[in-house]
Amino acid sequence: METRLPEPTAVDPGLPLPEWLQELNQRLSSAGAASAEQAFSRGCSTSLVPAGLFLAVAFILGVRHWVSLLLAALVAGMLALAWAAFAASQAQRRSMEGAYQASVLPEIMLALPQRNLTLEQVRQAAGQALPDTAPLRLCLEKAALHILTQHGVEHGE
Repeated sequence: METRLPEPTAVDPGLPLPEWLQELNQRLSSAGAASAEQAFSRGCSTSLVPAGLFLAVAFILGVRHWVSLLLAALVAGMLALAWAAFAASQAQRRSMEGAYQASVLPEIMLALPQRNLTLEQVRQAAGQALPDTAPLRLCLEKAALHILTQHGVEHGE
């Protein structure tokens, strides 16, 4: 049986290009934020057991001073937060890339003939309309770099 991707939303040809790009960027940001929140929660909860084991081992090995146990708990907490932040950033990146491939890129491709644009023009417009760290801008830059490397052209030439 054939698996189908979700249909892209209808393109509003009357929406100005910068606002349309900001709307697409907002969609990517929302998809990434939801995944990051879930992953951060899971990362915090899954790191409680290793942190507890770390403190138990420290206590068993003879750390009996409150200051030493407090420092060990602080180190365990910092490691747990670092793990949760890493998991959240990875989940956010994967979620945004998935949303880009599944819905945003097909919508852009449908809009190109309606707006009489090329993908390169959309990438340039995103570069002007969106901040440097905007998810849509990063996805378009990554796609352009991928196309260049496929055709044997080095970046920057």
